[in-house]
Amino acid sequence: MTTSTPAKKTMGPKRKGKKQYAQVTFPFEGFEGDFTLPKISTIPIGILAGLDEGEMAKFGKFLDEYAPGTSEAFLDLDSDELGDFMKAWSEAGGDNTPKSSN
Repeated sequence: MTTSTPAKKTMGPKRKGKKQYAQVTFPFEGFEGDFTLPKISTIPIGILAGLDEGEMAKFGKFLDEYAPGTSEAFLDLDSDELGDFMKAWSEAGGDNTPKSSN
């Protein structure tokens, strides 16, 4: 009877502690009050990829943790507003927004 030993599980790099995000504040037409969100260029790639793929629940959970009180308003945006909102958010943080080729 042959017994096999389980393969060792290796642990990859892991962030030490909770990441702190620089915040930006900006108004957006159609909403009362300003949005205060993490600077868009500091958001983890996995969260942005999820947003790009339509995983709004994952992005909403991120906002609940790092920008309390904004996820409900963000999730209330319609698809026509989303592009302008993302541009306003990016500009508020001084990030360059790629220009659409359309």
